[in-house]
Amino acid sequence: MRSKIITLLAISAFLSCKQPESPEVKIKQIIQGVWDDKIEFEKIQTELERAAKTNTPVKRDTSNPRIITLDIETDRIFSDIVPIDVGLSNGDGTGINFILHSGKYPNSILTAKNLEIAYKIKGIDTTLILYRPDNGKMVSREFVRTMRAFPRLE
Repeated sequence: MRSKIITLLAISAFLSCKQPESPEVKIKQIIQGVWDDKIEFEKIQTELERAAKTNTPVKRDTSNPRIITLDIETDRIFSDIVPIDVGLSNGDGTGINFILHSGKYPNSILTAKNLEIAYKIKGIDTTLILYRPDNGKMVSREFVRTMRAFPRLE
């Protein structure tokens, strides 16, 4: 009887131990969510405040379309392909398939043609960094998570 109790205690202790998360699970937790261009997000907040005070429409610069929103749903990852819905500054949207693969830049985890996405964790804040070409050189933009998931209409 005593050996059965000891065996049960050993099994329950073993089962209660938290299993370490795989790198894939950690990456999914890092990139999941809706990410907005940090600079563009601050501009929009300022413009909304101005529009509310002056009772005028919100002004948007649509002359030079650029990526301002990344919608990453990790449950849509297939094999090593990560489909990302992208919002552009001119109001249009598109989708880009990234590959879960390290790139040229530090902590780069997603690549697509000439784009790369990296992450930076500082304290409790996570930032995604989008590297893209601009006039022959690579430039980076920081994105902040604004939602864990985009509300879906079912």
